[in-house]
Amino acid sequence: MIIRGILATLASLFILFSYVPQIIKGYKRKSLGDLSIVYLGSIATGLGVWVIYGALINDLIFMVANIAMLTFSLVLISMKIYYEKN
Repeated sequence: MIIRGILATLASLFILFSYVPQIIKGYKRKSLGDLSIVYLGSIATGLGVWVIYGALINDLIFMVANIAMLTFSLVLISMKIYYEKN
């Protein structure tokens, strides 16, 4: 069980931090024109479902990781919408 937790945590951290360069790049450019809103919405929806699943199986690491990734996805969606309006 400890190895499973370590692997889940490592995988979650790698995926979570993969969002950071895109958020920084979008912020610096003030544009996320190269990202599809459908793609971002699909990712966010999938992550939302994973959060619910994590709650159902009572897996805290899984829930926290997916909530964090969902938050970053929502940040990207918000940035895309905001920058497209301006």
